[in-house]
Amino acid sequence: GYPAQAPQAGGNNLSIERDYYDLGGNALDLNNLQSGQLVLVHLAVRADERVPDALLVEMVPAGFELENPALGNSIKLEELSIEGKPAWQSEWNDYLKHQEFRDDRYTAALDLSEGSNQQLVYLMRAVTPGRYQVPPTQVEDMYRPELRAVGEDIHEVTISE
Repeated sequence: GYPAQAPQAGGNNLSIERDYYDLGGNALDLNNLQSGQLVLVHLAVRADERVPDALLVEMVPAGFELENPALGNSIKLEELSIEGKPAWQSEWNDYLKHQEFRDDRYTAALDLSEGSNQQLVYLMRAVTPGRYQVPPTQVEDMYRPELRAVGEDIHEVTISE
């Protein structure tokens, strides 16, 4: 079943933050998106102690589709920037074990070091006009589920024609 309310933000040993940017690297207002617009999603994951088997699950809001960078015609994250810095940095591959771009979610398996502030980015495209709920991001240790975090809830996003 589906909960009546979004889970409360917070965590035990882990924390996660999510920000949205346009392709120019500027902060994006999710209440004023156009159908077809690309959104650069930036995730920052912190761990107080080492979590070698972290699983990040980012549910994609209805009305959006993920852009898979493995496809030949997609925009390369290395070519984009956020606030003047490259959107994707090669050292991120050191802790990113695996990532998947599914129909309804972005998932990543991570090796989080103690005191880390590790970054991830991905692209999604606004597709279907409407108002949609935005699920919170979640990350947890796959073998110690008590070590987990739920990100802040954004409530709604609006996509117009």
